[in-house]
Amino acid sequence: MNIKVAKFGGTSMANKEAIQKVKDIVQSDSERRFIVVSAPGKRFKGDEKITDLLLASYEEKNNSGDCHIYFGKVRDRFKEIVNDFNLKIDIDKYLDEIEENINNSTSSDYAASRGEYLSALVMSEILGFEFVDSADIIKFNKKGNFDASYTN
Repeated sequence: MNIKVAKFGGTSMANKEAIQKVKDIVQSDSERRFIVVSAPGKRFKGDEKITDLLLASYEEKNNSGDCHIYFGKVRDRFKEIVNDFNLKIDIDKYLDEIEENINNSTSSDYAASRGEYLSALVMSEILGFEFVDSADIIKFNKKGNFDASYTN
């Protein structure tokens, strides 16, 4: 059996209808076994991308000591997706951990990466696929450079 990897960008993950199309595409070909997703993008003109909201959360935390305003928008978007698909995942557990990490001096890179993480977590639930955290398979050295010797 051949194995295909499929990558879906932010527009494909933006709302219920777009995510349903992703689900249909993946389920239409049993060779599509590995799925990579971006953070949800804009749903409409004037909307905000999740990655931008996460970076704004990080900046909000640096400026005011807490990221609750911008992170609240992130929380609302992911809860909407979970509710739209009637998922049983406890998304608040993951959102709470991320919000706490942002509020406790994590990096902007961490904040920006959480949109993809949450998107993958949710999509794995929608598809019934195993969730693989990229942090478990892609490693960086102490200088922050990609460590091909570990990853390969």
